[in-house]
Amino acid sequence: MLSLRLKLRLPDVELEGSRDDFLALTVVSPRRISVLIEMPEAHGYEGHGGVVAVARTQLEPNDSVARGFAALADFRLPEGTPQSALLAWRRYQDASGRLKPGMVYPQAGLPQAMSSFVEQIRRDLVQAIRRSCLALRWRYALPGPQDPLRSVGGGAEWSLDGSTWFPLPGNAETRHQPDSEVCPTAAVAADVQTLLDAGLDEPLAHQIFREAWDSRLANRQGALVIAVAALEVGIKAFVTQVSPAAQWLIAMSPSPPLRRLLGEYLPSLEAPGAIDGKVLPPPKAVLDLIDRAVSIRSRTAHAAGEEIPRDSLDEMLTAIRDVLWMLDLYGGASWAAPHISASTQAALGLPLDDGRA
Repeated sequence: MLSLRLKLRLPDVELEGSRDDFLALTVVSPRRISVLIEMPEAHGYEGHGGVVAVARTQLEPNDSVARGFAALADFRLPEGTPQSALLAWRRYQDASGRLKPGMVYPQAGLPQAMSSFVEQIRRDLVQAIRRSCLALRWRYALPGPQDPLRSVGGGAEWSLDGSTWFPLPGNAETRHQPDSEVCPTAAVAADVQTLLDAGLDEPLAHQIFREAWDSRLANRQGALVIAVAALEVGIKAFVTQVSPAAQWLIAMSPSPPLRRLLGEYLPSLEAPGAIDGKVLPPPKAVLDLIDRAVSIRSRTAHAAGEEIPRDSLDEMLTAIRDVLWMLDLYGGASWAAPHISASTQAALGLPLDDGRA
């Protein structure tokens, strides 16, 4: 029997009572998951506001997945680990080839069946907590942000005996993730100061996309719908910026398909950040991903949504983000170019840059 648990914090909700008081809930989606909403002091987080929600479940995985977890518990690579992942595993191994304890092993390096199991169970645990917390907020008309949950502890964990716990292998959440570090150079300071002096804030399209990216783990369909909306907002804002005469038409007329806007209308515009005097359309690979995103968005909007694989969602979101950065670049923000993915930079003929200048 495999036991699994996950702790998340809900900072905007308070429980009245002592540290031992809790709410016990059950979510079935599709497996039975218990959710305890407890005081933070019960988990050693004295001085923290809000509550801690703990999701727990037990299940019997199939034989290959069970053997994989048994191997990890014995600090061995699971049978069937892809050959392509062996090099990446070396950082998690000691000189004898044994896995180092206390590390979050990479989900991407696991056998496919085990990786799929890990991804599904993590999503189920998160969703169980999310549904419980949102229902609680609704019942008591509690205020709070759209995403009420915050990480706490070491993430999801698993156990074979219910007493010895290990971190659940983690997906590489940094895939396609922009660098979160700021390089403190004079050029960076000058760019930011220029934005401040001009009274510019982060464009609405990027703000909307940020919401899509942040929700992609818990709600893939919702994340895709929001991301496509961000792209539509970004295109309209760009057209208004470089062609003010088209502002009324863009605002009031039904929008043509995104592929036509990006592939045919965009190159017809003049823009201050044009590449060698040209506003290039997104590469075909990017347009194809956007076509797919729009198609899924349309089916989802008509209650005929579909399950979106995590890798596919990341690819579509990255394509949309690439276009948003392209629009920034064409709008005159030369510093936006390094934020475009390397493959799209290459397709556009841009010099590759790590974005830290």
